[in-house]
Amino acid sequence: MLTITSQSVPKKVRLAHVGYTGTENDADHMNQVSDWLYANRQNLFDEVVRSSERDVIDLGNKPSRDFLSEEEAYDIVILHHLYSPDPSVWPHLRGFEGGFAMSPHHSVEAWRKRLASSGADMIFAFGGDTEVSAKFLGDMPGFALLEQRGDMAVYERL
Repeated sequence: MLTITSQSVPKKVRLAHVGYTGTENDADHMNQVSDWLYANRQNLFDEVVRSSERDVIDLGNKPSRDFLSEEEAYDIVILHHLYSPDPSVWPHLRGFEGGFAMSPHHSVEAWRKRLASSGADMIFAFGGDTEVSAKFLGDMPGFALLEQRGDMAVYERL
């Protein structure tokens, strides 16, 4: 008689890399995320190292993917310098390709809603004044801004 025992298979940590293009900056972002997790959330760091699945989402990829129009769930979302100029020019940039690509759904409210619906416990936003950063996102309902260092902001679900 064959007896099958169920062994618990560790759940893979799902990471969304939004705006990831494979540059040295993007690699540096992942190093900063790893360093932050190691120093502040050791258990999560261990899970990411042991078993993680990375999903690259970028409007400039072929095929193009728009994080704001998708419904995938993630444990960690990393925003890589996503262009967000003054709102007065948004209508002229929607649908633009390349480094200045912008979702047709782009707005502060849309980003807050999508980040909340992603299920992510941690959000790392890399960016400056003209990007989707802590300055752009501000106080996100349901999240605490834990740290802002250089161009990195760290949010955690409450």
